[in-house]
Amino acid sequence: MDDGNAVIRANKLRGYHLNTQSFSLEENERLSYLLKKIHNIDSSVESNNGYYRIGIWRESSREKLNKLIQAYIHPSMQYKLG
Repeated sequence: MDDGNAVIRANKLRGYHLNTQSFSLEENERLSYLLKKIHNIDSSVESNNGYYRIGIWRESSREKLNKLIQAYIHPSMQYKLG
């Protein structure tokens, strides 16, 4: 599983990117809306080289996402969570 990454700046976890660039702007907006509505995860849709991806910046939202996906992350990909 590898469609995202931790954003590390100044040796500190600052956020996550979900690499949803293959989705349209509308699909990314829908995903962001559903993350909030269903899981109370705050996210933003960001432009990335002419495409769009999801950013998760709030610590509380990162913790919620971690709890949600932890059981599905292969040990070799744990580093992606920072």
